[in-house]
Amino acid sequence: MKDNIRKNWISGIVVLALTLVFFTPSTQAQQSAADLIDQGKAQLFQQTVEGVLAAHQTFSQANTYYGGRCNTPNPFYPTLGDCSISDAEEKAIIHGYLALTRLLDLMLRDDGGNVDTVTELLAQYRIMRTSNDFDTMDFDVPIDTEGHVILPESAPSGEAVRSFIGGPLLTALNASIADMDEVLYYVELANRETNPVTVDTSEVINAQDIDPAGADDPDIEIDEGDYYLFRAGLKAAKAFALIVSAYDLDVDIREIVALFNLEAFNPTDLLDRYPDLLNLLTTTSTPSVDGAAKLAEAKNALLEAIADYLTASDKIRNDPTTAQGAEELIAIDDCEMRSEEWFRTNLTALKDSLENSTAFQFTDTEETWEFTDTDTGNKLKAYFWNNMAAGDWHALTDCDFIGCGGMIDCIMIDGDQITLEFGGEGPNGWTEATFTGTLNATGDGISGNYTRTDNTGDFSGTFTAMQTAFEPQAYTINFNPFFGAPGYNLRDFLPQFNECGQPVYGTIGYGLNPSDPDATLGGILPGFAQEDWELEPMPAGIIEIPAATISVQDSAVSDWGTITPVFSDLIGDNDPNLQGSDLQDLYLAKDNQYLYVRMTLADGPPDTTVMSDPWQVMGYFVQFRTSRWEFPGGRVIQVNHTDTGNWRVEVWERDSNGQLVYQEDYEGYAQAVGNDLEFMVPISDLGNLSGKYLSTWTQWIPTSWEPSDENETCLRIGPLTTVSGTLSVPNHDGSGPVYIGAYEGAFMPENRVALDIIYPTDFSEGMAYTITNVPVGEDVFVVAQWDADFNGLPTPGDMFAQTEPFTTQAAANTGKDLVLGKTTPPAGGLAISGTVTYTGTLGGTLKVFAFYNNGSWTSQYGVIAGEPYVMPWNPTGDSQDYWITGLDPGTYKIFAYIDEDGIGPRAAGEPCGSKQNLAIIDTDIIQQDLTLSVPSFAFSGQEKVYPILRADKGNQLCLAFWAKIPDADGVQLTGPGITEAIDLKRSSMTGSSWSGGIPVSELSTGSIQTGDYTFAATSAADGSVLTTTFNLDTVPAATPAAATLVSPYEGTPDSEILLPAGTPPTFAWNTASDAQAYKLRIDLYDYMNGTWAR
Repeated sequence: MKDNIRKNWISGIVVLALTLVFFTPSTQAQQSAADLIDQGKAQLFQQTVEGVLAAHQTFSQANTYYGGRCNTPNPFYPTLGDCSISDAEEKAIIHGYLALTRLLDLMLRDDGGNVDTVTELLAQYRIMRTSNDFDTMDFDVPIDTEGHVILPESAPSGEAVRSFIGGPLLTALNASIADMDEVLYYVELANRETNPVTVDTSEVINAQDIDPAGADDPDIEIDEGDYYLFRAGLKAAKAFALIVSAYDLDVDIREIVALFNLEAFNPTDLLDRYPDLLNLLTTTSTPSVDGAAKLAEAKNALLEAIADYLTASDKIRNDPTTAQGAEELIAIDDCEMRSEEWFRTNLTALKDSLENSTAFQFTDTEETWEFTDTDTGNKLKAYFWNNMAAGDWHALTDCDFIGCGGMIDCIMIDGDQITLEFGGEGPNGWTEATFTGTLNATGDGISGNYTRTDNTGDFSGTFTAMQTAFEPQAYTINFNPFFGAPGYNLRDFLPQFNECGQPVYGTIGYGLNPSDPDATLGGILPGFAQEDWELEPMPAGIIEIPAATISVQDSAVSDWGTITPVFSDLIGDNDPNLQGSDLQDLYLAKDNQYLYVRMTLADGPPDTTVMSDPWQVMGYFVQFRTSRWEFPGGRVIQVNHTDTGNWRVEVWERDSNGQLVYQEDYEGYAQAVGNDLEFMVPISDLGNLSGKYLSTWTQWIPTSWEPSDENETCLRIGPLTTVSGTLSVPNHDGSGPVYIGAYEGAFMPENRVALDIIYPTDFSEGMAYTITNVPVGEDVFVVAQWDADFNGLPTPGDMFAQTEPFTTQAAANTGKDLVLGKTTPPAGGLAISGTVTYTGTLGGTLKVFAFYNNGSWTSQYGVIAGEPYVMPWNPTGDSQDYWITGLDPGTYKIFAYIDEDGIGPRAAGEPCGSKQNLAIIDTDIIQQDLTLSVPSFAFSGQEKVYPILRADKGNQLCLAFWAKIPDADGVQLTGPGITEAIDLKRSSMTGSSWSGGIPVSELSTGSIQTGDYTFAATSAADGSVLTTTFNLDTVPAATPAAATLVSPYEGTPDSEILLPAGTPPTFAWNTASDAQAYKLRIDLYDYMNGTWAR
């Protein structure tokens, strides 16, 4: 950036004298400021954690020695004081880098002791930094294979986060702001017109300092606009930290995560359990914090941030110079000017509002334009917002104009000249187009030329564009009440939430005035009404379907009589281009045979249009969802008009993969009467409706079109009942809640039809429990889970109990007593469980697999058995429980390792352990503990070379090789008669066994030779090579005869044999001379699941 060079009005002699008098170099023994700066930059640009932390220490040392502000005692030359030119420049550089590295130190340092860095705080939640190298660094969130977050039992509460933000983070921000104050002090000094000398406050970073391979990259220039922008960011972050730390956040974060994992989170329940959550802290609260004072300080910090941004914007936009061979760190190019102007305009208005305690107008204008290719007539529609500073587009006719749709990447307007750059997807892949034209006098039309580039080449043409919609929007905002005393409780701004956890329409600001919720949020949004929040009404509650018999062929709806709507929808919330699609009221009725439905539309009669080639029609849908969060799911009634002039009614259902699992359709079961559509379906085709959630939508189908009017309600069809009993958890230690759920299928959240949560403070041994809102007439079973580690998932250490399946009755279902004693969750099959111990410090995923005892990676029989344990490594101490479920009776080998990068399979250096010969007959086996360690890269001493007859080689005599060495990238073998080294193959699930072979006929000698055979293994960690030899001192005198199976077999040996179930076969084979051992391989085919097992 610009050098701020000022003309020198003092002669060179005077300048030289001043320099000699005031700027004599220091004779201190420590490193010079320049040396420390170079050292710190070199450390910083290593782009490693160690380098960054060392850089912070170096710049801190430089600040101690040289960071003091220049004094200005000389009255004749007050702008120079007691500093040399280089002193001033170095001081600015030191403080600038110190401001940056302090924040990096706050982010990355992990030195134990107090939790005072982001890395240390995140580690409390087992969010671990994965690398010390910036290129590969990430923070690994503990997530299981299903995407559930698994926090450790020791994870601190939200108060720890609030304290960190209000403590170490705020302290670091203030210190870095003070450093940038020093930098900008020298910037302002350099800009004084009275300066007798040139002072350069810019910093040019050599491209090769950042990347040694970047010799051809431009250098980076940092100057005063960047300094102001950085300080603006620091002050904005300070304002945010002050606001967050002013409010009560003392909530068990594990509980929130657990409820999401359980798919049972509802804000109302959380707010009820934590009545102080999101309240403004006071000096009498716990913790004692003057929240109002923090908000007042935050307001000042925000004002200062805005002022710095406006200064930065001015300097960046009006920066005329850049050092030769460099580019600006921050620049606003022509394509960004309109966006930045829009942002700056609103920011200025906010600043004036805060300074003058007034409201301000936040303005935005949304525009819609239609572009037409003048040659082909092809059209596209473009949408602009932020006062035509950003936008997107999609094709209207086909995708042959410039493509199918995408974003508008650049908007430039200069007088009546406009340039637009579009990017997106088209029939030929990625497409880019540039429209250049002239705006008409009224600003609502454009004409000009365009060019398009895609995978087929370049194309050009002419276009016209017309503005089809212009919607200026202005929102009045006044943040002064928020920042002013006595301050608001944030929880008072929230709406109420229904049983499905969704906001209740018309209740924004409920805590401010429960009788008349304040949509203005206490005056922050003056003039705002509840409808301005654009919440979609979501009816909730339990509904009973009234009894009635309705005719759907009488051309009337009068037989609905006094039956009232199940719910009424907002009018005008549909696609205005689709007439007959705006649902106003929905009615339900039933008799013993049919369910009757009536839809009243607000925008005209039901649409009877039927199009062909392709087939398109308006569809009317009612769905009975099986759970409150599942959409779609459950039986759906679909009604649409047909090309025969009739209404078609269909009942269908799809599974989670979108596959059709049920379908029935009917003719003569619907009619349209005025603005009403009524229809009926056999209740037997809908299944049990008790407990189902109601959804409706209208849609121009096929379903690639978005619904026109959609209502996913929280209305649940009654009648509902209760299930109750007693609860016993003998080992409950108060560490986690008990979940009691009724399930209509496998033990999974999507099959749960009702749930009760008993928190530790509410639990007592042998207490009574009641589950409410259970469907009537449903086959269910009840499962109780003590979530000992409070993560919302069934994990080792939890306890379970389960009732036998039963059909719920309308009357209370009592006597469902539960005694939790089972250590594995309800699931088919048997289980292996135990504890994994590892004493090292490592993040990642613990993976424990079970294999049949003879399984190997190189055979189809090395498949994983049962459900493996794959969970984040979150040990208590050094240990973590595991289980493997869903196992059949058999003999297994288990293998465990910690997958540090989470992507598998096991990599060199990752700790592992295994056990084998674990026999399961009819009960689970427990206490199969494993201690993990990183194996040494060393041969086992069991290596061997031996002759063998290979059936897969046509019963040829082969020379076989076997070695065991962990963490090898590859193993080769050489020896007598082997002309080229043989690559062995990894053949063990642990990744440490290697094997291979060669037909004797391929040996250069044509026969097996005695002598030394050498195994050479290459380390996967560092590429080093380790060798060992095996001495083959004898070979068979002759080729042994091949053994052949005598019985049982059909036709020829080695063919499939059909054996009656329950009849154990007896195998016999002929003897072979000189054979020392026989191996019999039996392959069994499971016709039920289409798999082989050995």
